[in-house]
Order: sequence, then structure tokens, then C-alpha cells
Amino acid sequence: MKKTLLWKTLILLCLLLSAALMLHPQAVRVRYFHPTEERLAYYSFTSPLLWGYGNFLPLLTLAGTVFAAAATALGFPRRCGTPILLSLALLPFLSLFSWIIFSTDTPVGLGIAALHTAALLLFLRARRNS
Repeated sequence: MKKTLLWKTLILLCLLLSAALMLHPQAVRVRYFHPTEERLAYYSFTSPLLWGYGNFLPLLTLAGTVFAAAATALGFPRRCGTPILLSLALLPFLSLFSWIIFSTDTPVGLGIAALHTAALLLFLRARRNS
């Protein structure tokens, strides 16, 4: 029981830290191209401007993080192990697709993807040990 609580706490810590980083104002980079120059602007994952330009991947990443954190907090890992596993496996790929499609990579975004990957690896380790 104590090991399960430790794994659950570590996974929740990773997910909550990544959610906090998503609120950082420089989490997503947007490039504006003008005929004579290129401008860079930075926004948080919750900025409606990103949705206006058709980049829903940061919003989906945030929603997946909230879902994974809630599912981990409420039922771990026996009751809802598969939905947690699927959401944790999907989160790093959503960040990667946003970087590739929209060129939105930042150091904050890298930290978010690293925390999501760490949460996935911790969950897999916890499932194997339980």
C-alpha cells in the first residue's frame, strides 16, 4: 500500500508540475512572418490566440494532463489503469506533433514533454510492481 501511494504521489507530482508549466507565459512560441521580418511571440497553453490559429494541440495536452491527474488521484492503477496509460502515452506525442506541425518548441515545452514522459515511465514501473 505504501509503495502504491509513493508511485501515485510521484506521478501526480510530475503531472501537476507539467500543468503549472503549461500556465507559463512562454510555453508556446508562435512565429509571425512579415515580408521584411519574422516576429516571435510567446503564449501559455490556455491562450485563445492559439485556438484562433488552429493549434488545438496545447489545449488537448492540457485537458489530457488534467484527465490523467484526476484519474490517477481517484483510481490507481487497478480501477482505471488503461485510460491512464493511454492518456499518459498520448501526452508526449501531442507535444511533439505541436512542435512539428506548428513549430512551437520552447524550453518550457521541452520540460512539459519530459515531465509527461517521466509520468508515463513511473506509471509503467508502478503497474509492473503492483
